[in-house]
Amino acid sequence: MEAGRLSEAHWKDDMESAQWVELLSPFIAVQELYLSEAVAPHICHALGELSTEKAIEVLLIRLWLRGASPLGPLEDSIGPFITAKKDAGHPVLIVR
Repeated sequence: MEAGRLSEAHWKDDMESAQWVELLSPFIAVQELYLSEAVAPHICHALGELSTEKAIEVLLIRLWLRGASPLGPLEDSIGPFITAKKDAGHPVLIVR
């Protein structure tokens, strides 16, 4: 491994949901988010753990999930986020 670079396996398994949320916090104004199959489960889980107030602050309107199959487990983990956005009148479209 090169100095200063971490393998994907290292960062995927070593980060907790709170760290994913912290990583995304500067991007609160992002309206479209494209997620690879490798990172989608982590980001979806982190978004699903946001409080209703925090979820409403996120401007996301379209979430692209590349190669996410089956979608069921991802929808389950991001469900609270999607519900909070919908209830606030700002639904999020999930695109595969």
